[in-house]
Amino acid sequence: MTINNLLFLTLILLTLACNQTTEEKDATAENEFIYWVNSYKVVCTGVGEQMCLQIQRGEKVIPGAWENFHNEIQGFDWQPGYTYKLKVRENEIPPSQVPADASSIKHTLVEEIQKKLDPVVRLHDIWALEAIDGKAWESTTLERPTLEIKLTTGQVMGIDGCNRYHGSIENITPKKLVLGPLAATKKACPGMAQSDLFHKQMAKVQGYRLDELQLTLLDGDSQPLMQFKKVD
Repeated sequence: MTINNLLFLTLILLTLACNQTTEEKDATAENEFIYWVNSYKVVCTGVGEQMCLQIQRGEKVIPGAWENFHNEIQGFDWQPGYTYKLKVRENEIPPSQVPADASSIKHTLVEEIQKKLDPVVRLHDIWALEAIDGKAWESTTLERPTLEIKLTTGQVMGIDGCNRYHGSIENITPKKLVLGPLAATKKACPGMAQSDLFHKQMAKVQGYRLDELQLTLLDGDSQPLMQFKKVD
């Protein structure tokens, strides 16, 4: 074999190797997706009740579009309080190797693109009412109203001064807070006008502002409705 022929054969082999490598990379890329992971887990139901991550797939996060994720992402070390942008590889598992009631997809972390502290998690606490409708809370007959925000279950609850109440969180962002209708017990107490005002203000809540240990609930025009202080 002449030197020219040998060089020509070597060039062909290198070209084939490069093409194969490119094809392998392309094939891998087809199985890789952008995952966004929320800053807190929520109660979900799989085989039994468990705590699930919340994810979205795609380049942008859509408010309120989180989906419960019942599986695990191998190689991903999740920490509460942070939102993540990940590149995740999805691989089909042969049916014969899939455990009962388990996913047929294996999820593997390729790259942690972004890790960002989420200010929303600061809401996850119990807050005591300090002022309502521009006036300091004062009552000799009612308990001080409270607001407990539970991000892990998507609920709010507390006492309105007389009755215990609970409801759902319909939307929450670093500025927005929208609640569903509140349900409450029906006990009668002296000074119920204050409790009624509390529910009236809660129905108007569209946003919030956090200043250190103080939470201010806002209406749709960003006007204050009530001020709360974090319970130690």
